[in-house]
Amino acid sequence: LPDARRIYIDLGARNPTGWTSSIGKFHKRYPGGPSFHTYAFEAQHRYKEMYKGLPNITFIEAAVATFDGDCFFNNNDEEGSSMSTVKRNDNDISLHCMDLLKWMNHHLKPKDLVVMKMDVEGFECAVLAGSSSLFTRYRPSVVLMEGKYYASKRCALSTAASHNYTVHSLNDRDHNLVWVRDPHT
Repeated sequence: LPDARRIYIDLGARNPTGWTSSIGKFHKRYPGGPSFHTYAFEAQHRYKEMYKGLPNITFIEAAVATFDGDCFFNNNDEEGSSMSTVKRNDNDISLHCMDLLKWMNHHLKPKDLVVMKMDVEGFECAVLAGSSSLFTRYRPSVVLMEGKYYASKRCALSTAASHNYTVHSLNDRDHNLVWVRDPHT
């Protein structure tokens, strides 16, 4: 599309370089990956310095949600990491949450070519439920989503089908899902 910007949105970006980097993998594996402007959402402050001086990447220190305000992160090794709107115990870390759809309405145009990765620690269903116009207004071409949580996988399949995406499962440790939009819709 003429005037369409190429945008990669990484929700839960973590480290921008190295073998575990989702941004690095995207730039290497996706056609034209390095030409996309990356918006890296990461709530953990420890990653912020790693983004300084990286070209074509904007770091946003926030967790994504359906609201602006405080949220809580728990990284319990036995139960897995997760996000919540309420503090559940003393191990929970307070974070800044940002309304994803409000951010997109302010920063994106409907004609932009958008690819999005979502790994938001069990908060995927809440983000999907509160961001339905994400799929009608911005229509990401590809969505990469962690599917290791049963509820996340179930709501992902339902949301994808309702917006004409085909879902492919990757046989990896996080049971990642790849949504591909039907280009004729």
